[in-house]
Amino acid sequence: MAIIFQTDIATDKLLLAYTNNIVEFNSNNTLLPIKATVSIGTSVKTLFPSPTGKFYLNFKEWVTSLINVDNFKDNLQIDIVPSGYVYDWTNKVYLNNVITFTVVLSNGTTETTTRDVKWLSAYLQVEDYKLKFPIGNSLINPVVLSPYKNKANQSCFLKYWEGYPFDITIYTGVSTNINIKNLTNLLNYNFPITTKVNRIAFDDGSTNFTISDILPIMSGFNKLQVTSNALNYFIDLEKLVDNCNGHYIKWVNELGGWNYWLFPFGNKNRKTKDLGELNNDFLNIPDTTSPTVQIGKTSNDVIQVTSDVINSEETTLLDSIIDSPKIYLFTGQPYAKANYNDWLEVSLNTTDVRIVNAKQKLNKFNFTFELPQRNTRKI
Repeated sequence: MAIIFQTDIATDKLLLAYTNNIVEFNSNNTLLPIKATVSIGTSVKTLFPSPTGKFYLNFKEWVTSLINVDNFKDNLQIDIVPSGYVYDWTNKVYLNNVITFTVVLSNGTTETTTRDVKWLSAYLQVEDYKLKFPIGNSLINPVVLSPYKNKANQSCFLKYWEGYPFDITIYTGVSTNINIKNLTNLLNYNFPITTKVNRIAFDDGSTNFTISDILPIMSGFNKLQVTSNALNYFIDLEKLVDNCNGHYIKWVNELGGWNYWLFPFGNKNRKTKDLGELNNDFLNIPDTTSPTVQIGKTSNDVIQVTSDVINSEETTLLDSIIDSPKIYLFTGQPYAKANYNDWLEVSLNTTDVRIVNAKQKLNKFNFTFELPQRNTRKI
């Protein structure tokens, strides 16, 4: 006798942790099942059967609590010299565990089976999954963790502003070299890796070293071919040079990678809120100067930005910021070495965004970012 799955969990694909991942199973033993346990490492859940003897479990809430180790914090210090171009990011977005299923029968005996499952800290909307998720989503396909252009050709679009910190996050599935070839100039470079998910640094803000020192990236359009295990993924990369100051933003996207965008400088406004007052009217009129005492104020700055006019590919990239739970504003200077603490976490206050303009192909985004609460005096 054995455990039988009516709805099994895939072991030959990379699963998205923040979407439903459901199993339904039962024992084909003639004895009645009393309960079942499901374990991931030391974490265990107990299930009880339905009247028909079946067990049901959605891994979504459970796995996301295991894979989210630090609330999506980006504390990567990119330092091309001396640390190089490749940075391990596996523990931040990837989880591989053997799941053990055990059914306890009415006589105390048990039946057990296992599944070796790989998870990515990612999600997709139903429409995007059907239209854009790569057909060849196997464990060995290289995938750039950025919004897909479409389902057929496994590619994405990215923008790189020279002089600002920039990297791409790549899942490879196998610990082998990543070869990136610039099909625009036919030059390529092998990046040695030893882990599943890595961030490839293009720029740390320094004027001394960028990826162009080993893999020339031309100003304007570049088509990059990422090859791992003889499988390809393509990046349409637009490089912009001679960049001025602006509001440089990065955010974690739906696939767990980081995207970047430079907005032109926008308005900065300050919002304050009075915390009220206390009664202090305890003196005669001639001696009274403060009949009330102000408790203080809270104060927040907001930045209002407007993107340049953008096309559909740029829209696909930029609209991933709308649902992002982690957004940072760059506080450093362009063309100067950046540190990870040159970023300040902000929140997106914009709640209504037009992502498709029905009358024309070009679009423009207006966003309002709220900075952390300012320090003020309070009694």
